[in-house]
Amino acid sequence: MKHAILTGLIGLISFSAASAQIDIGRNNTGLSIGNSPKWSGLRLNYRDSDIEHIRGINITVLAPKNELVSGNIDGAAIGLISTGARNINGLGIALVGVAAENNLSGFTIGGLGAGASGDIRGFAFGGLGLGAGGDISGFSFGGLGLGAGGSISGISVGGFGLAAGDDLKGASAAIFGMGAGEDMSGFGIAGFGMGAGGSMKGIHLAGFGMGAGDDITGIHLAGFGIGAGGTIKGVSAAIFGIGADRMEGLNLAGTLQARQMVGVALSPIYLKVAENGNFHGLGISAYNDVRGHTTGLTIGLVNYTRTLNGVQLGLVNIVTQNPKHRQVLPVANWNFN
Repeated sequence: MKHAILTGLIGLISFSAASAQIDIGRNNTGLSIGNSPKWSGLRLNYRDSDIEHIRGINITVLAPKNELVSGNIDGAAIGLISTGARNINGLGIALVGVAAENNLSGFTIGGLGAGASGDIRGFAFGGLGLGAGGDISGFSFGGLGLGAGGSISGISVGGFGLAAGDDLKGASAAIFGMGAGEDMSGFGIAGFGMGAGGSMKGIHLAGFGMGAGDDITGIHLAGFGIGAGGTIKGVSAAIFGIGADRMEGLNLAGTLQARQMVGVALSPIYLKVAENGNFHGLGISAYNDVRGHTTGLTIGLVNYTRTLNGVQLGLVNIVTQNPKHRQVLPVANWNFN
């Protein structure tokens, strides 16, 4: 009986000198010590190379050399120092770093950093940095920085900075700055500044400034200034200035400048509507300078407009196309044509 059991155990053990591995199990299942290319179960190896498919728990000391990164790990890839594969699906964790030639999916923790040439999906943490050549989605954190060549979506935190080559969507935060090559939407907060090559939608807060190549829509607050190549719509506030081609909603800043303004504009210093532009609503500023048409009410020390359908209230009120006796008046000026 003992002899039969011993014979059976020996039958489960195989040794390959060519690949320096010891396998305990049958049909590539069980315990493997060494560089087995295919395995299901528990696999221990110093440094992987040319693997095909590992299912289960893969424990290594070092990640493969760049030219030897291959195969998929489904389950857990654990690196005592670092680990990597073509794709890691499940758990990827290492003291220093976790890397994938293609994608990281699941739960990824790199003590210093984690990265993938393709996408990172799920929970991903890089002590210093986290980066992907493609998209990052889920919860992502980079101690110093977080970046993706594609889009970033979900909850993302870059300790110093955060950047997406395409869209930035969801809730995002960075101590210094964040940016998107295309659109930014959701909630974002940055200690210094933020910008989008496309549009910004949602609620965004920046300690210094923010800007978008297209429209800004929602609630946007900046310590210094806000600018948009298109329309600013919603509620926007900045200490120094706000500028856009068009403003709609409530805008509050030291200076406001646009070609068209619709809504409520509050500026303690200077409100300017560009040449042949239009102001429609309520404007309150020390100097309301509308170099086009005003519809509504402006209140200030000095109010200027070329044409008016409404009322000016202030020390000096100028409507250049009023009848001569009403072009410049104290206290109030009006026209309802």
